[in-house]
Amino acid sequence: FSPSLKLAVILTLVTYLLPFALQLTFLPLGEKDPTREFKGWQQLARQVQEVLQQQPRPQQTLLLSPRQEYTAELAFYLPGQPRTYHWPDPSRQRGSQYELWPGAGDMLGQDALIIAAAGGPLPKDLTTAFENIIDLGEQNVPLGAGGERSYRLWRGETLQFWPEPR
Repeated sequence: FSPSLKLAVILTLVTYLLPFALQLTFLPLGEKDPTREFKGWQQLARQVQEVLQQQPRPQQTLLLSPRQEYTAELAFYLPGQPRTYHWPDPSRQRGSQYELWPGAGDMLGQDALIIAAAGGPLPKDLTTAFENIIDLGEQNVPLGAGGERSYRLWRGETLQFWPEPR
């Protein structure tokens, strides 16, 4: 029993201390960093908040993303935990709570700050939902040994429609 208990304690300590040890190393872990998905969200929210305040109508600008992780993390980390909106993707089989909650159909005419993954276009139906789409550029959040998270911001001007839930 004693050797098993010692091994269990050692493995538990290694498991809990590994993320801290990885942050102290200067190895470029990038995508292989097991803690990568937990890092950088507070800084991303600060950057998005700064850009939101610079928009022409910040009080009439909703926060929107075609990626569920951006929608959820911003709803948690932005000051005041504002309502954020997830643009539905009809091709995805997996749903989320955002599919059940009301969309932004009652916000027609407002602008949107759209947060999307860098390196790819916005969904076509999302771009047609606005009168005009303006590319605000790519942003990066350093993740330490985990590399960086890159995302792109867009301003959608004058929301014309919101898709019906499936």
